[in-house]
Amino acid sequence: MTEDRLYHEQMLSLARQVREQPLLANPTHSAEMTNPTCGDKVTVMLTVHQDQIDGISAQVRGCAICEASAGILLQIVNDHPVGKPPVAVLEDIDHAINQWFSSPSHDPAPFSSLAAMTPVKTSYRNRQKCATLVFEVARMAAKSPYVLS
Repeated sequence: MTEDRLYHEQMLSLARQVREQPLLANPTHSAEMTNPTCGDKVTVMLTVHQDQIDGISAQVRGCAICEASAGILLQIVNDHPVGKPPVAVLEDIDHAINQWFSSPSHDPAPFSSLAAMTPVKTSYRNRQKCATLVFEVARMAAKSPYVLS
């Protein structure tokens, strides 16, 4: 992969994983947001039980960058050790992601799968909202119990 190639195989693979992943049947928490710049629409659903994340799913209507970020989110949450409340876990993840994108250095990504977003960080900075939106929505979901309308 060249440093500036935006859509590369790792990113497209992460995006495919999200499209193929089933949505949670009975989420306890949910949030949705749209990126006004490009129109990406992200919904994140969580199943929280005894203050732990038991399940997570994401639905993305948008670009491959946003879909790939959702794949990264799912990997991070599924690999994250239990012990912290969901709000704290997702706030920590969102903060780490935003810090990495805003840092001018080429330090390694705080989560290995985030390296797929290196071209967005270095060469396509105008697409960073596409890459960070899903993490913001996940943080909001943890604070938003699901309400049937």
